[in-house]
Amino acid sequence: MTWDTGKHAELLGASAPPNMPRPDGAFAAHIKPTNIWWSRNDDIILAQKRILDKFDKYLRGLEDDFATNGFWTTDPSHLGTHRNAFIEALDKAFKGVNSTATAKTALQKIRTRILNNEFVTNT
Repeated sequence: MTWDTGKHAELLGASAPPNMPRPDGAFAAHIKPTNIWWSRNDDIILAQKRILDKFDKYLRGLEDDFATNGFWTTDPSHLGTHRNAFIEALDKAFKGVNSTATAKTALQKIRTRILNNEFVTNT
């Protein structure tokens, strides 16, 4: 199956609650890695697998295009969420996830860090 970035960003954006309107020029970006980035080092690949396993187990794939899994941005790098440092931080945030509730809490916390530009300059 091919991941249609535009389609999924549109669905994600449509799920934003009324109190989170789209800023001018912004697009929706996902927190969950959409697939394994095989060109990364082994540690990052394993981290991505752990993250995706937790999403599949506790969020059952239903969160892909919902507001809990996204944020608005005008930054083409998605505020650094495609960098290794972000994958490492998301893996650490999901380490203690053992339920849907803890998964959603981890997403909320990592979103705050994303929106605070914590991953923009990290590699």
